Amino acid sequence: MEVGRGRPMVAIAPLELLTNSYGLYGIAKHRQGEVPMGARRIFSQNDAVTNVSGTIAGGRVVPFQSPYFDWMVGVGIAGFVL
Repeated sequence: MEVGRGRPMVAIAPLELLTNSYGLYGIAKHRQGEVPMGARRIFSQNDAVTNVSGTIAGGRVVPFQSPYFDWMVGVGIAGFVL
């Protein structure tokens, strides 16, 4: 299995985290708003957790050349979402 794809994951995940953080900042003004705004906030928070986890997993995949860290984070995220 090719593990060399961890570098782009580590490079892009922080950019996605910045984007989600900016979105959460904009949504924060509408905390008491309608149900769709609450759903957007929850989804953006979940995306932020996923981005941090992806960065950590990618940071482990690259030096150890093992996909197991990525798999463990994927299972953890699935459990978090479910």
